[in-house]
Amino acid sequence: QSQMDGVDLGVIDGFDDAPAFGRPYVAWGPVSAVLDDLGRAFGVFWSVQDGALETIPDAGAIDDVVVLTPETGLVSTPSVTDDGLEITALLNPQIRVHRVVDVRSPLLDESGDSGRYRVESVSFNGDNYDGEFTAVIQGKRL
Repeated sequence: QSQMDGVDLGVIDGFDDAPAFGRPYVAWGPVSAVLDDLGRAFGVFWSVQDGALETIPDAGAIDDVVVLTPETGLVSTPSVTDDGLEITALLNPQIRVHRVVDVRSPLLDESGDSGRYRVESVSFNGDNYDGEFTAVIQGKRL
């Protein structure tokens, strides 16, 4: 029996409509490999965020929405990427992987790229001594 020491259960989503196993299911091997197999079988992503295991459907997100505008912390005009946006914002602990950012910018409004994005990754920059105190977010359009 293997386990993930120090990891609690967080938001577990994407398994509600999963069919029941027709017979007992035995999982063997590293927990990450088993979660990868289950994720592929049921179409979910998994990750460990802040010490908690989370799962979401492939096309879903955890519906904690952070609105980013120039007034609420959007630092510059986001860059459009192949998968969505790269966004620079002021530090905000609510911006986390698998959550939603609702990005609103006059330039994005013109191009039709304003809207909701799932946070794929976030990198926090800055420290107590100097730096910009920003979060660089990779977002995928929902």
